[in-house]
Amino acid sequence: AAWWGKQKVHHTVNFANWPYYLDVLKGKHPSLEYFTQQTGIQVTYTEPISDNNAFYAKIRPSLTAKQPTGYDIIVMTNNSPPLGYLMNFGWLVPLDRAMMTNFDKYAGPLIKNPSWDPGNKYTMAWQSGWTAVGYNSSMIKDPGTSVGILFDKKYSGKSGMMSDPQELGSVGLLAIGVEPATSKESDWAKAAKKLQQQKSDGLVRAYYDQSYIDHLKNGDIVVSQAWSGDIFQADLNSKYKDLKLLVPTEGGMLWTDNMCIPAGAQNPKDAMTLMDFYYNPQVQAVVEYYNDYICPVPAAKG
Repeated sequence: AAWWGKQKVHHTVNFANWPYYLDVLKGKHPSLEYFTQQTGIQVTYTEPISDNNAFYAKIRPSLTAKQPTGYDIIVMTNNSPPLGYLMNFGWLVPLDRAMMTNFDKYAGPLIKNPSWDPGNKYTMAWQSGWTAVGYNSSMIKDPGTSVGILFDKKYSGKSGMMSDPQELGSVGLLAIGVEPATSKESDWAKAAKKLQQQKSDGLVRAYYDQSYIDHLKNGDIVVSQAWSGDIFQADLNSKYKDLKLLVPTEGGMLWTDNMCIPAGAQNPKDAMTLMDFYYNPQVQAVVEYYNDYICPVPAAKG
């Protein structure tokens, strides 16, 4: 509290996010423009994150050297090791509870006091979503209901898998009938064997970060591990109407991406202002209309 009391608003903030994750209209972000109108804070918004591990590797040297990363807000996934590293190494700024008025009033139960960050000491959720299966319905008429579609030799060389070890390992567990939440080390070894066989059989075209959606759109692949919002957004575009989401009977992986402030951030007060701004239900409704993910603000519905 004493540290936060010394911080000033600098009227600028650098926000690093994932692609396809913020409302867009004619090349601009309406919610950010509204934020600047309301607060006078200018936002530099970039999309350098397409994989948790790769982005963490990029900013780690600065954090280790106790130097600014260049970002005031970053967005990291709850089930990714990097978010744990950032917390455990002291590389995140504890949030200013006094500036979380919208969050305290409107945050939904899914992301309030979450297991990965008790008391929301370091994080405020951006969006939640599912990792499931995306497929091209013009090429796959009968996808079935199983995660087994990713291991079907009919789509040899046309299947996409994720490069993230957590996502990849989890779908391997589902494929062998193991519940990821209760899995043991020996289960992961069996899942790895299943995934290795998939690779050896030539089924996988590539292991992707978020670029999988571009390859699914252009036809390089016809089926892939996929994030729910990416597929829902694509389906709204007449050009990509054939892209559909399958949540397998074995289940999908639920995750939450979180806003946090990296150590050394030069505009933490501005960052807190922007983070809490997105918990205004009217603002969040604009974001969600574009995003089609799981909204952190239930009151945005309407």
